[in-house]
Amino acid sequence: ARIRPLIRGVWRSRAVGQVDAAPGVVAGLDAAAGDRALAACVGYYRDLLLLENYAIINYCGFSKILKKHDKQTGYVTRSQFMRICVAPQPFTHYPRLLEMIKEAEGSYREISAAASTLAPAPAEGDETPSRRESLGSSDERPAAAGALAALGVSP
Repeated sequence: ARIRPLIRGVWRSRAVGQVDAAPGVVAGLDAAAGDRALAACVGYYRDLLLLENYAIINYCGFSKILKKHDKQTGYVTRSQFMRICVAPQPFTHYPRLLEMIKEAEGSYREISAAASTLAPAPAEGDETPSRRESLGSSDERPAAAGALAALGVSP
């Protein structure tokens, strides 16, 4: 809840062009505030990924329960039940969540670009995690479409 005002503040100051030429000051933020903004953005991004994974797991759970039901009863109800009852549910379609994930990735890029002007360059030999290591790339996280395709269900 605290990340949105912090990110909005960074966006507003960048949009208005309030970039101070003095080293260590970008949009009125010091290095500690930049670090807090990055940490908040990473936490927000991870929470969004957890929510996405929760939706995928719920869908897969329904499918597995129905598969077991069909195996035990001898009926073939899984595909029809998934199509008619489960697929229309809100947790199976979450375009706003995917937009929020992309926005969080963009926010991280913007904040890290602003924070890079705040922090001194790392000395040689210092290992700092890359964006992929700290956030995980969108290529590495499971996509709902991929999970649905694996189940043989079109989104």
